[in-house]
Amino acid sequence: MKSLPEEDLTLLLRGARERNRPYKAPPPAELLHTMVAGRALIQEALTERSHRASRLCGAARFELARTQLGCAPAIAVREQPFSRRGGGIYIFRRGAVPRERLIQIPHSFFDVGTLELGIELAAAAPARALFVNTVHRFQGGRPQPGEDDQLVDAPADLAHQARTFFQGFTIAALAALPQLQVVQLHGFADGGVPECPQALVVVSPGAAPAGAAEAAQVSDRLAALLGPDKVLLYPRDTRRFGAQRNVQGRAVAAAGRATFLHLELSHTLRTRLSDDGALRRAFIAAIIGAGGAQ
Repeated sequence: MKSLPEEDLTLLLRGARERNRPYKAPPPAELLHTMVAGRALIQEALTERSHRASRLCGAARFELARTQLGCAPAIAVREQPFSRRGGGIYIFRRGAVPRERLIQIPHSFFDVGTLELGIELAAAAPARALFVNTVHRFQGGRPQPGEDDQLVDAPADLAHQARTFFQGFTIAALAALPQLQVVQLHGFADGGVPECPQALVVVSPGAAPAGAAEAAQVSDRLAALLGPDKVLLYPRDTRRFGAQRNVQGRAVAAAGRATFLHLELSHTLRTRLSDDGALRRAFIAAIIGAGGAQ
């Protein structure tokens, strides 16, 4: 890895995210290679060794690149140039962190503003990893509405499809880091919660009961920032946007000690956060909690 030039994270993400590439689900053998590679990358996070992970990623038609995540050295796992299938891009920070966190942006095209916010959150946390999708969630057509107040079951929707590289790397991270916190950022249209049209945020632990208390704490801090009538906690305040069918949340629940934090942000809030740096920093601080470690 030392022989590779360091690449700018913004340019890496821009190069990996392609709207017009057809999405293809991974073959089982390649998915297995990346699951093992993801665990190896995390186990070697305190070192400069990534030879085993590099070989495994290569077998799944991914490659490694050096970059930085929040001014810390990091390794990016991206698809090889001639093997673009919408497999996602995965950034792993090297070195010690105050708490093992994984920031996920599974709908970076559809949920406008979540990518930029997620990058800043991953830098500020500081997070162990940042996962980002690389094709639009509705490639292949829009599905019918699902039970979870989300449009689900689209082939390229990485939050609702179990056989994806995105899910494989998530499972690898959970195996390597049993007490991992997985944070996902999403967006909804203004007025998307009929019983509370003014809602700006819906906070949920998804299907992972271990994260319920933490989700409530985050909800309280966001309510103090944005107003108590603007922040809803699932299932206490609403039954919408609870992420009960989110496959990463279900993997977290199966892991036992890990936690899941699912944040749905209204269009108005995402616009405000994009335009107002002070509000954005305060919002991120409310997610992270005192000292960054909670």
